[in-house]
Amino acid sequence: MTQLEFDEITDFLNPRNKIERNKYTTLDVTYHYKDNTVTITGNIPRSIIQDIAITFYERKAFMNLLLPSEENKEYIKKIVLDNIDEVVILSLYLDDYYLLKKTGLKSNSSENYKALITEIKRTLINKCDLDMTSFEWIRKNHICNYVIEATQNRLNKNPIIKTSKKIEELNYTRNLKKIADDFDYIVDPFMGRRNSFKELEDILEYVDISLDKNEDNEVKMILTDKQTSTKLIHERKLSGFSNSITYINENKETITVMHEFESAAKLMPSHGEKLVIIKDTPISSKSVLFYNFTTNKTKYNGNDSYSAGMEEKIEFYSELQQAMNMAQETVLQHMIAKKTYTKKH
Repeated sequence: MTQLEFDEITDFLNPRNKIERNKYTTLDVTYHYKDNTVTITGNIPRSIIQDIAITFYERKAFMNLLLPSEENKEYIKKIVLDNIDEVVILSLYLDDYYLLKKTGLKSNSSENYKALITEIKRTLINKCDLDMTSFEWIRKNHICNYVIEATQNRLNKNPIIKTSKKIEELNYTRNLKKIADDFDYIVDPFMGRRNSFKELEDILEYVDISLDKNEDNEVKMILTDKQTSTKLIHERKLSGFSNSITYINENKETITVMHEFESAAKLMPSHGEKLVIIKDTPISSKSVLFYNFTTNKTKYNGNDSYSAGMEEKIEFYSELQQAMNMAQETVLQHMIAKKTYTKKH
């Protein structure tokens, strides 16, 4: 759970006793946010956790709280959760329980948790300005201008010696840059307002959406397909941006493909507009391959960098395409009502 999500829960649930920004008490139960988790302490009826565990059987966090060694205890004193949906579910169930206990009145607010989660997520999406493109973001930051210009100059400049091989390689680099830009729109489907979407409540049945934003307008969005665990991560940082797709292929390899832009007041050789491929296999060590558009350098694992050739660029193009296809077949098929992208370029 992110800070922004906890703040939004606080606003929506209107706790009776807000102690501080990251801590509040309601119905004799205290919620404390720290390090991406919420610790709930107090007298939490075991019967409530049992009801939630049965109703939301797919949420293992509640089932794991029902320790056989404590089955005779009426209350659970401490619960730690890291998911916004689970915190909201528990809060609503506690509200219903204490209302019935104190007034005799029965409420069904816990049955409406989907509507509340949907409204919270809708508010978070609107707050994060997700329609802003990656390059609109970095153009706002003057420390990125040098890298932007250096990359564009290298891609726009024709080779001095115009051999067919050099021209072919430059054209392929330009195509690689184009698919890298398209990749960003796949990772953040809200970007540029290109897509029309299904109903948010329907989307949330299949896709988990996590969002965070700080005072510098830095944003992080994670879209996770609940069935395949395919993950799309979009980040805007003061130093640039990062867009990535992580999925598990048919060989059980975990593949991460990333398009990122990194700059600073004092530029380093590692800065620039880059592509990264990370492969983590069950039978061998993790491998990392970099390509830097700004310098035309590539690097494998911790080895020295060298000038990228066609072979490396073809590999990056193929990996970008495969990752985009996987995102479309999982996360995006549950989100987008009208597809903008096709598989072929």
